[in-house]
Amino acid sequence: MRQFLWLGSFMDDMTNQVMTIKGYKNAASYLSQKNLLEGLETVTGIVFDSISAVAMAGYPRQGNIYIESVMFTHKAQAEDVLVGYFNPLYFNKLFMRSAMIKEVKRWIQNRYKGGDLDVYIYEMRSACLAAGAQIKKQIPLAKIHLIVPDLPCFMDLNMSRVKKFLKKIDWGIITSYFEYIDDFFLYTETMAGFLGMQDKKWMVVEGSINIKDIQTITTQCRENNKPQNEKKVIMYSGWIDKSFGIDKLIDSLSYLDNTYELWITGVGPYENELKRIASNDKRIKYYGFISKREELLQLQTNASIMLNIRDPQIEAAHYCFPSKLFEYMLLGIPVLTVNLRGIPTEYKQFLYEIDVFNSKQIAHSIQKVMNDPRRFEKAIAGKRFIIDEKNNLTVAKKIIRFLEE
Repeated sequence: MRQFLWLGSFMDDMTNQVMTIKGYKNAASYLSQKNLLEGLETVTGIVFDSISAVAMAGYPRQGNIYIESVMFTHKAQAEDVLVGYFNPLYFNKLFMRSAMIKEVKRWIQNRYKGGDLDVYIYEMRSACLAAGAQIKKQIPLAKIHLIVPDLPCFMDLNMSRVKKFLKKIDWGIITSYFEYIDDFFLYTETMAGFLGMQDKKWMVVEGSINIKDIQTITTQCRENNKPQNEKKVIMYSGWIDKSFGIDKLIDSLSYLDNTYELWITGVGPYENELKRIASNDKRIKYYGFISKREELLQLQTNASIMLNIRDPQIEAAHYCFPSKLFEYMLLGIPVLTVNLRGIPTEYKQFLYEIDVFNSKQIAHSIQKVMNDPRRFEKAIAGKRFIIDEKNNLTVAKKIIRFLEE
């Protein structure tokens, strides 16, 4: 009998809502895992168990010294565990890793039926990789598949010296587990060179959009995809940080006339400054972090242009694929993005690009999009591309074909 096990930070909707209230805010990771897991279950007909751990800021930065475990069932016959662990600042990763290893040992004893086992690990986190290595040691024929949406060495650009030191140690631990991985699914081709994948089996998978969400998003979009008012709404949803160029985006308004508005959602280190600026400029509307997708979509469908920004000069930008592009493009609204190496060529024909990342050029690019009479035609073509090629069932089939080669 073949079994599937997911190791990551997977949660069902209710558990995600509870953890969001407690301070966990990573909607992109939550959706990506949900989409990929559901796609694989649908294509294979096999229900996953899952063992997960969510990374919270260590106590006292985050309010809880102990993260409580949660049991849930995302589908009939599934067993899902969100492990509990002690959460002291700087040492929480050690406790998380111990909790994950303990839980996979329990899973092997109580749930493993002795047949073929496929383990999917989401994200390069030492806790999940250690759990995968434990499985490989106990079940040598188990297949371990690692999904890499981001490189952790580039995920926090505002670290203290202590955290940088610990991050360097953690990266060494992470790479030491590569010997237990059978194959890699990378969100960008550029990651392959950084990770030295010459002798490893790997393929590019940028994530996916849930087949169920396609209808939901489509029904919320304007039928004719035309602006409903005279304002030209430029919208950005994501990390609020200067390293992403949020300050340059705000400054670009000075090069645009008063018919333009800038709408922003998300959280990050720059949000207090953003609030201050927005209080003095009525053209800027900051909505904070919106946990309910329906509310976020309602806002986005009223945008004239969706923006994806990130400073392309920062090394981390070379290895990222902005998963928000899926939902942006599915809206059928023109998408303007910074030219990032991690965005595959096949997407480029459906996107508008900012060639030089400064405030004046951002404004110029926005005007260029708004002056293009075929912008909605281009956006609708991008929407069809996402629906046909990037839904989670199509992506799951590609993954399974790759594994069977």
